[in-house]
Amino acid sequence: MKKITLFLLMAVMVVLMTGFAPAASGTDLEAAVTPVPEPVGYLGEQEDAEGTIILANGTEQDIVSLTIKGEEDEEYSEELLEEDDPFLAGERRVLCLPAEGTYEVRLVLADETVLALHALSAEEIPECTILISEDGVAYVAYVDEDGEDADTLETETAIYEEAQRIAEEEAEAARKAEEEAAAAAAAAAAAQQSNNSNYGGDSGCLTGGLLW
Repeated sequence: MKKITLFLLMAVMVVLMTGFAPAASGTDLEAAVTPVPEPVGYLGEQEDAEGTIILANGTEQDIVSLTIKGEEDEEYSEELLEEDDPFLAGERRVLCLPAEGTYEVRLVLADETVLALHALSAEEIPECTILISEDGVAYVAYVDEDGEDADTLETETAIYEEAQRIAEEEAEAARKAEEEAAAAAAAAAAAQQSNNSNYGGDSGCLTGGLLW
């Protein structure tokens, strides 16, 4: 009888201890069972790299073109993706940088959308995920040196809006220049027509008034 009572007490204690233990959340469980995928390849020349950035494609589209431009470069690099080897959505790849400093990355998605990332450096952002905001702005999310979540959305949005402003100003200037050129051409044509009319009238008067 004592053994039975002791067994029941132990069973109750186990139940109580299990019931009060904190349950793992769905997010924690997902993180525990979903390993981070390893990079599947390199972008650029691995042997000559002065720095690397691990990029994860979080755009939900395949990236079919990727080129880079350093601070001192006037043009983008050669294509870093093979035509038959797109940077698939969800993949991670190692971007090899030929020199230290910050880089601009130009991306073309499968639907031909062209995006740009700015001021990326291996020193400040050694690993990040490429994302697209609701406004269509490309940016990266990463963990900073303090272990805090960070992203470049604010910076990229400011760059995007400034580029839009400049483009709109240039378009407006081009429109005004076109209108002014058209007005000048019309005025010149009208003046020419007027001169032709005046010349014809004077010639007739002179001819008619000549005395021999």
